[in-house]
Amino acid sequence: MSTTCQECSLHEETSGGQLLITSGCIKPQMPIKVDVEIKVSFNNTEYIFPGTGSAHIDDDLSDGYGGAVYVYDETHIKIFVPNRNNGRDTGYVVFIDEKWDGIAPMNISEALVRARVWRHSDAPRADFFHNWTNISNGSYSELIHRLPSVPSYVVVQVAFEDGNSTFISEGQGSAQLNIRRGSLHSGGVLFGFDDTEIRIWAGATYIMLATDGWGDSSSSLLQTSGKIRVFAWILPTDAYFKHVNLSDDIISFQPAIDINTALISVEVIPRNGNNSGFHFPAIGSAVVEPHNPISGVIYAYSNTSVALWKPDHTGYMLYFGSEWGGGVMSEMSRDADIIVKAVRLVD
Repeated sequence: MSTTCQECSLHEETSGGQLLITSGCIKPQMPIKVDVEIKVSFNNTEYIFPGTGSAHIDDDLSDGYGGAVYVYDETHIKIFVPNRNNGRDTGYVVFIDEKWDGIAPMNISEALVRARVWRHSDAPRADFFHNWTNISNGSYSELIHRLPSVPSYVVVQVAFEDGNSTFISEGQGSAQLNIRRGSLHSGGVLFGFDDTEIRIWAGATYIMLATDGWGDSSSSLLQTSGKIRVFAWILPTDAYFKHVNLSDDIISFQPAIDINTALISVEVIPRNGNNSGFHFPAIGSAVVEPHNPISGVIYAYSNTSVALWKPDHTGYMLYFGSEWGGGVMSEMSRDADIIVKAVRLVD
């Protein structure tokens, strides 16, 4: 069973766009998974958007961006939200542009946030484990997992030094910026997996960032290298599993899901290209930059349904190019399947 931290209020301008969840949430042991959830109310329904492991844009050139970036160590979780530094005031805790087809665009400045934490003792033993190895900006790697099927759930942890502390962020499944322009900051670690291997792409400039329009500028993060470790599980049963009709914006849970114990996951599976058949976790907020094609499937959930936003005809379900992993095994796909599932990481 995971440890659930207290629910806190979150605002793009509160405390310099930064929130620290501290003692009592995490016992002094490095977690193997942290889930940060952003809860908003829309159309009389409370939806939860997932946090993310790295910012993909700053406030310099964006027409709109959003989300909550988080990192953690043995005792703290740091959460960064948009906070104008020296560029445009276009950041939101939740942002979904009209270029995504779904129930409605969103630009929400206030939300509630909570964090759930899994330690080794909380989760079943991983069916595949890759211990810490080096990663640097622009790198690409493949890990053969030798499991009998596609993993039910995968966690890619990215560790880096910040002063005298070691922090961890988590890999993501979708890139939202695929260009390099001027002083624009972008980065992160992407991953996807199938029934044979796990592929990992590092951003060309940074493996993790939260700066220049994210949080407090005095404690911003810019990391070019670190270490990664990977956990993958094949779980005996999913609490919920469904292939989605691409015309559906709302997928109902029947019966309702206990979102206090389940991890809700949406995965995008390209039908063609270098990564055909690979599973890429979807994302929780959008980025719009005038010279950058939009990409990524966005999702939010409640205990009764999942809401999906998919790029319109100008965008891509999955897109990452030369700015990720040196362009190795790049992807540009408008044709993809979507899976919604709920899993329980319990021992």
